[in-house]
Amino acid sequence: MQRNNLLSKLKQYTLYNVNEKQMYQSLVEFVKSNSDCFQNTLEIGHITGSAWIIDLHQQKVLLTHHKKLSKWLQLGGMQMVNQV
Repeated sequence: MQRNNLLSKLKQYTLYNVNEKQMYQSLVEFVKSNSDCFQNTLEIGHITGSAWIIDLHQQKVLLTHHKKLSKWLQLGGMQMVNQV
């Protein structure tokens, strides 16, 4: 995904609630400020993809244990690489 494509999709996003506003603004600023925002070599962090997998009855979720953080997290972490 290209940065401009991501920024365009973020611009179309409708905030779910007021609590998202600060996180949303921080994300947009991060992408605008870091041309290498998809690269895991960026020391302050990078853009990845993730997903929640929920059962049909919305009673259970699938999580994975992150060894480095020693936490249970939703699946993801796929590095988004700019296409040349």
